[in-house]
Amino acid sequence: MAEAASRMGTVEVALRALREIGEAKCTELCQVAAREMEWLAQVRERSLARICRTQEVKRASSSTGSGFGLACPPTARKRPRTVDDGEHVPHDNGESSDGEEQAPPPKRKSGDEKQGTNSTPKPLPLSTLVQSPESATLKSGSLLNASTNEVGEDSGPNQEPVAPIAMMPNIVTSISDTVAALFPPLRPQASLAHEPLIEALQAKEDALLEECKQRKDKVEAERRAAAIAKQLEAETKRRRAEENRKRKALEEQRRELDRRKKEELREKRRLEHELIRKRQKDLEEKKKEERIRRLEEHRKRVLEEEDKRRKELELRIQGQRQGEGHDHDVRPGHGRPTGPFFMTPPPHPSLAKSAEDISCYEMTCEKILLAEESSDEEIRRRRKKKIPEWATGANLMEALHHQPEDPDVIFEPAKKTSIDLVDVFKEQPVEKRRYRKRTSSANWIRDRVTVAEEIEYRRKMGLL
Repeated sequence: MAEAASRMGTVEVALRALREIGEAKCTELCQVAAREMEWLAQVRERSLARICRTQEVKRASSSTGSGFGLACPPTARKRPRTVDDGEHVPHDNGESSDGEEQAPPPKRKSGDEKQGTNSTPKPLPLSTLVQSPESATLKSGSLLNASTNEVGEDSGPNQEPVAPIAMMPNIVTSISDTVAALFPPLRPQASLAHEPLIEALQAKEDALLEECKQRKDKVEAERRAAAIAKQLEAETKRRRAEENRKRKALEEQRRELDRRKKEELREKRRLEHELIRKRQKDLEEKKKEERIRRLEEHRKRVLEEEDKRRKELELRIQGQRQGEGHDHDVRPGHGRPTGPFFMTPPPHPSLAKSAEDISCYEMTCEKILLAEESSDEEIRRRRKKKIPEWATGANLMEALHHQPEDPDVIFEPAKKTSIDLVDVFKEQPVEKRRYRKRTSSANWIRDRVTVAEEIEYRRKMGLL
């Protein structure tokens, strides 16, 4: 019983392995197993039937000769026979009469005889397997009858049974019960002459189980290898993702640091520019105040000199009048003439000459300027440029002749510090937008007219 239990366990393990392989492979292996077990059942049945016939013949011959014979083993007597239609023909439980010889069991029809020319063996339904009395206790609890009815009920004699995956538990249980019924534990009453056959059957069974076990181990090994490979791949992906995340974090920190440095440098430059602008503004304010102060001092000196010359002139006129016989009580340096005095001092000869030299100057003709230029681009630019009418030829000379020489007459003194070019060129038909703002090409701080230049200009023009 222990050996049968171990065999059953091994077969169940093999069948479980077959169930895990897959639908197609499992169906194929089940068909192979069914054919192998059917062949084993046929071989076992024929062997047992031959043994029983031999024992019966010996018993009959012994009973006629010596009056007693050798009894057939109970296993052989109780073993049923199977015919083509699946019906069981049991042996008689009692002894047979003397001189009566049992007929040999009918032979099973092979698949070639049933199918004619088709020599390919096909698996038979599981219901055709031999059922021994030892497996009678398994009929009530097993699913053999249910599975065989579901598989081979509607199938013809030449049609293979179909074992879908949903019926695998029933088929596996039926195969287990059948294997347990086909391979019962060996009894001591078995003849020693049949041991080679039994050993061959046992070896074939062991080879089949070993093959199933090897296939199961191979499938398990492939599954474990696939799981390990999948785990390694997941670990590699996780490690790469972690490295990418760290690299991105470092790049983000570096960009943030660079941005902060640029922001600090920009702020530093802005503060430096603000400081430079403030210093320039303060310097301009100081220069402006100094210029105003010098201008006021100059004006005071001019007024004092004019007052002094006027007084000297008055004294000279009074002296001339006294010499002519006029009696005027005028003290030198005190008092003023009683009547209105309208007399301007004569201009200084040098000042008048310089003013005359400055007022007479030659203007270069436009054609001469164009002839002196050697650049074609400049010539094209000159030709495209539209010169206003008042700036050409005699019109410009006439305008300069009628123009006052004193800038204070042209420009009001309050507007000399900031000249609006729009007011200067307000007679133009088209207003130039660029006149409204100062461009970067003009340095108004360096080009500003100083107080000394104004005094020198006024002195040369005879305005002082």
